[in-house]
Amino acid sequence: MHQNIAYPVEYKQITPGTYTSNWYNVSDSEAYAKGYITPYSMSGPDEDFVEMIATMLVEGRAGFDAIVNAIPSASGQAAIRKKEKIVIAYFKDAYNIDFRSLQTTTQTAITN
Repeated sequence: MHQNIAYPVEYKQITPGTYTSNWYNVSDSEAYAKGYITPYSMSGPDEDFVEMIATMLVEGRAGFDAIVNAIPSASGQAAIRKKEKIVIAYFKDAYNIDFRSLQTTTQTAITN
């Protein structure tokens, strides 16, 4: 998706300078504290964007909120919430897709 319509450059500015090729040595809790939803999302901005989308869809809204709300780092939580807002706006602005509806549809498909 983002190869056809670029996501906002503001996304890359939320956690600049913390991407790493050694993401596989990072724990979930370390990634969360730095504002990433998975350690793999620390491998680069594009992967970060896609990991946010994937996690938001696979976990659903309640599951995603549970992950984010359990993060002890306020700055980590805030960064992930900023990314979440950009993802939702991107789907609406670029593709006219209601992301929350897509989350619900995805959760229904996973459950069934």
